[in-house]
Amino acid sequence: MLVTVIQNANKKINLGEDAIPFLQPKGVENISELGLSFSNAISELIDNSIDAKATDILIVLEKSDVQIDMFILDNGCGMDKKTLQYSLSFGGEDGDITKKQSDDIGKFHAGINIASMTLSGHTKIFTNNGLGWIENYIDIEEIKSTKCISASKKCVLPEKFTLLLD
Repeated sequence: MLVTVIQNANKKINLGEDAIPFLQPKGVENISELGLSFSNAISELIDNSIDAKATDILIVLEKSDVQIDMFILDNGCGMDKKTLQYSLSFGGEDGDITKKQSDDIGKFHAGINIASMTLSGHTKIFTNNGLGWIENYIDIEEIKSTKCISASKKCVLPEKFTLLLD
């Protein structure tokens, strides 16, 4: 039997000592294994570039002896520190974060993180909204242990990306 009680969202609720986290440790792993295909994950990331008004999108694959790295670069509008951090969290939206349109693929604020987690255990994101480069990342093992997304920080774009952008 299942009983669902929906209460006013503005009401403060005492969760009690037996409360549990909304996203369980296995939940992070489950998100990364949702069955999103490689092509759908790439499509989600490209859609983010299009949503950011990019007119040029470059996808680069770089193979080494141990792995294949993929880089998606675009000339879209970029994000600020807080927006980048929230975009990497599950359901990431805050009062001053731009609301998604109802027809956006990422309307549930889960697109970039699910796509990234489907493709890799660790994904770095660099963005520039005209005020300088910012970076953050998604690391599945770190999220499982800390349950957090680190703060975005200012950075210098690695030279190999700068060369690709030129």
